[in-house]
Amino acid sequence: MTRIDLRDVAAGLFICLVGAAFVFGARSLGFGSARNMGPGFFPTMVGLVTIGLGLVILVFGLTRAAARIEIEIRPAAVILVAVLLFAVLIANVGFLPAAFAAVLVASHADERPRLLPTLVLAAATAVAVWLLFAKILGLPLPAFRGTSPWI
Repeated sequence: MTRIDLRDVAAGLFICLVGAAFVFGARSLGFGSARNMGPGFFPTMVGLVTIGLGLVILVFGLTRAAARIEIEIRPAAVILVAVLLFAVLIANVGFLPAAFAAVLVASHADERPRLLPTLVLAAATAVAVWLLFAKILGLPLPAFRGTSPWI
């Protein structure tokens, strides 16, 4: 056992960096005040809260012992391949087939994916996300390549 929890320390540092990026990105925007908020107020506050939460996780990681860390490369690599596949396919075949394929590939991050639940999950996820973005939010997101974004 180690004297610190390296996962929590790494996660805390990463979350602090994300919060710092929000604060850094919002510095060129007008901050305003709590009574008259400018465009930089919200991202700055989100960044500061994120930094605070990251520090809490970091402190807990430094004060708590943890078991030895075993990093599994396969699940991370499979998820990365799924994201890259989605990025390549969305422009070539449209959102629904790209999302379906990405979920199918991502399901292999599990050691023993089951076919029927994976197919149902892939179809439901692709349709639900497309309905949310294309129909409810009104974004031009073609379901299939070569079709109108409103289909």
